[in-house]
Amino acid sequence: MANEQPSVLARNFKALNIEFQNGDDRITAEEIEEDIEGEQGTIPDLVADDLEPSTQEFMKKWKQTVFGASRGVTDKTESEYQRAKAQCATFLVDSGVIKNPSELFCGSPPADAPFWICSWIMSKCDEITLDGKPRPQKEFQDSYAQAQKMRAAMTHVFTRDYNLGSVQWHESELVPGRMVGNPSISSEVANYMSGLRRRKVKAGETPTSARAITSDILEDLYDHNHLPNNWVMHPYTPLSRRDAARLHEWGGGLTRRALQAIYTIAFLCLLRVDEVLKITMAHIELSENHVTLTLPYRKTHQYGEIKPFHLYRLDEQDAHLCPVRALSDWIEASGITDGYVFRKIGSGERPVESNTPMVDNSILLLGEIY
Repeated sequence: MANEQPSVLARNFKALNIEFQNGDDRITAEEIEEDIEGEQGTIPDLVADDLEPSTQEFMKKWKQTVFGASRGVTDKTESEYQRAKAQCATFLVDSGVIKNPSELFCGSPPADAPFWICSWIMSKCDEITLDGKPRPQKEFQDSYAQAQKMRAAMTHVFTRDYNLGSVQWHESELVPGRMVGNPSISSEVANYMSGLRRRKVKAGETPTSARAITSDILEDLYDHNHLPNNWVMHPYTPLSRRDAARLHEWGGGLTRRALQAIYTIAFLCLLRVDEVLKITMAHIELSENHVTLTLPYRKTHQYGEIKPFHLYRLDEQDAHLCPVRALSDWIEASGITDGYVFRKIGSGERPVESNTPMVDNSILLLGEIY
């Protein structure tokens, strides 16, 4: 068990958080309450039996199976959350805060747990470093959307892995000084995330909720992608995301064709990115002037009965919204004839041979960088 005295990291973070919120920047109680309620709303409901231990070995295994099946996220998201958990643990161990990940990730987290979570997010996403100094401009910092994903991973891990549910972090009524509940659903984390969002907005980052794609954004993306140096097909070597000076060089001609087609279809058909990436060649009929898209499944129509989308070639002045041009450009350049339409792009700017779709997180990240 970690020492119950506040760690140096926690003390430093508390001091910085107070400094962030002087004057007009102070976070209100209403903002904190809204953040906590929003985070609680992301957690699937648990029944009482989910949180009760079982003594019989058979029942333990049975409960583990059912509990896993009801975790409320896909296998891919679960894998991403577990990877984030490991990254957080590595950060805290390397920082000398804990010696073993079990000091944080357990059924009874220490009082400093919320501050440790915030410090991990801060180390990746904030303009201020943990020693209170401005982050160098050339050093890459993740977006507020990424900070939200990191916080969501912590909320999920403590909810599902350690049975802490959606109970807000608070002092126990039975054991004074002992904190109980989910440390990610705490006033400390809510306070920090609200402050981080303000700093990101002041720095020019558009809030995630306001980043809905528009026809103007698609037109800008189309014009940028069709610049000669961007649209030409040539071998492309991926760059490090930490090379901030070259983030505009985020892909070659093939990747840009894929992004244009994905966002165009998502915009016209009101589809989520992950729904677009599940489209296969069997779902589309493409002619010179018309595309018919028939989806077997949508999040809002989980039992079928989805009418086909009929999409037509648009005039040149609306080329940035034309689904026929976008799909034709991608399919012709990629050479894909069966399986997933938007297959993962490997080294050398070529689709991988295996029938593996692109990952929605990478598509969203390219959109953020653009």
